[in-house]
Amino acid sequence: MNILKITTDNQLIEMEWPQKGEKEFLRKEVGGWYERVRPKRLYQELLGYEVCMVVNSDGVLEGFPVNAVASWLYQCDQNGSLIVGDVLIVGEYQDEEDLLFDQIPPEQYEALRDKLQYILEEVE
Repeated sequence: MNILKITTDNQLIEMEWPQKGEKEFLRKEVGGWYERVRPKRLYQELLGYEVCMVVNSDGVLEGFPVNAVASWLYQCDQNGSLIVGDVLIVGEYQDEEDLLFDQIPPEQYEALRDKLQYILEEVE
């Protein structure tokens, strides 16, 4: 497994990054059009420097449920912006022209998974 999904019912699901069809995969997993966000707590608290969070870009308008853990990572308690719907934590890298999504770097995956699992258990 090499990417993580955080659901609105506080489940952490380990997933495989697809070999092709990444855009369709991302849309399916977050429930529609998506965008990248870089939550400070993902970097500051969990040390995920080469990762980002992929969220549904229209989730609020579509009435998706709040994702408590993703909102905490995004510092909702400080900025008031909720994250809704299921989210993916994926790797990212810079090619010659763009910043692209990929699997979480192997050297970060286990530590990130374990820290997120701990946070999810605390939410319960």
